[in-house]
Amino acid sequence: MKIWKKAGMLVLACAAGLTFSGCMKAEMGTTIHADGTVTDTQMMMGVPLLQEGIMKEKEKPQPPNTTFKNVSEGNMSGYEKTTEYPDLKSLVSTKTAFAQYKGKNEGIRQRKGWLYDYYTFDMYIEGQGNNKSTRNEEKAIMDAVANQISVKYTLNLPYEYDATNAEEISKDKKTLTWNIWSALMGQDSRHLTAAFKVWHKPALYGAIIVAVIALGSGAFLIVTSGKKLGDEQVKFKRMGLMALAAFVIIGGFTGFTAAVPPALNESDLISTQLDETKNLLEENNPMSAGKKSDPVMPSSIPAPEKSVTSGSRIAYNSSNPDGLFRYYHQCITNHELRSAYNCYSDSFKNSLNYDSWASGYNTTLKSIPQKVSVLSNDGSRAVLTYRLKAVDRDGDSTKTQYFTGQCTLVKADGLWKIDEITAQRA
Repeated sequence: MKIWKKAGMLVLACAAGLTFSGCMKAEMGTTIHADGTVTDTQMMMGVPLLQEGIMKEKEKPQPPNTTFKNVSEGNMSGYEKTTEYPDLKSLVSTKTAFAQYKGKNEGIRQRKGWLYDYYTFDMYIEGQGNNKSTRNEEKAIMDAVANQISVKYTLNLPYEYDATNAEEISKDKKTLTWNIWSALMGQDSRHLTAAFKVWHKPALYGAIIVAVIALGSGAFLIVTSGKKLGDEQVKFKRMGLMALAAFVIIGGFTGFTAAVPPALNESDLISTQLDETKNLLEENNPMSAGKKSDPVMPSSIPAPEKSVTSGSRIAYNSSNPDGLFRYYHQCITNHELRSAYNCYSDSFKNSLNYDSWASGYNTTLKSIPQKVSVLSNDGSRAVLTYRLKAVDRDGDSTKTQYFTGQCTLVKADGLWKIDEITAQRA
């Protein structure tokens, strides 16, 4: 991912710190718990030369349920950030590190089932290609500091993995680790892949219990039938055979389902889908702490017009209200309606029924803010005006409409939230 390339600047800074035992250490991790909740962690520390840039991460707006703690190791110090999510989709649908880049990787996919939920990870890091300037001018520096820098991504699972290309695997086959520094600074693109199940223990135990009961009942009835006479013997034997057949069917189906996972496709995608890897959010890049990056602008959203407020990062945790407003409409365009709904304040959510609200976007193809102006912003409450282009499916054709309106946003737990929104046809 090209978001990582800004780390090259830190590499140059590290060259001045080679006399230290280490220059920089970064670790990112995703922990999936047995109950489906997810913990996202990001640890970064470095030598004193890098401290200012590293610690600026703590000054940025953060997602809800985020905590920081200071960490140190030898002459390096920094922070560890932890964010809790209710499920994996809530994490991967808002972070471009997990995105699917069309034609390059499959992103994160999920298929829910009665016995287990099945996941496939295919994260993508784009190499520098054949950039001769980079190779000739920076390769020597990269090689010199390679042993001074450690950047890893770890995926912690509640159960054993099914498949992976991880470089390090724990003995219990639940912790997968990739050392991604060489890929970030190397010439070749790289995939981080894993496939795994999150079992539904009540369903699994229930199937086992039913199968055992069927087996026991069948054996008992067949043995007992030998002590019966005539029609009663036939009846007991028949019931016993039926119970054994039920055991074979239940056991066979459960075993097949457990042994042969489903083949996931595009409809199972839960991560963001992007056309290219050029302009990605910096929130997934611990090495660009303190640096600004360009906002994500999927192909479905045109470049801002000159009259549009510029410089606002489009993200759930944007520091500017118009950045959150644009992210909200980006989610609607991508039909990530749960993420769009989470842009509302609690009071706004309480006035809506989610299912009824979401059904109103069944035919929506695009929701594009073309002009956004900030009327007022006192840091805790902001008012925007906007012009919106809406494209909807209309039978076999499409219908384009334009709206103008006003949106009021409020700060809640350090994040901008939409508290009121009005619209009328332009």
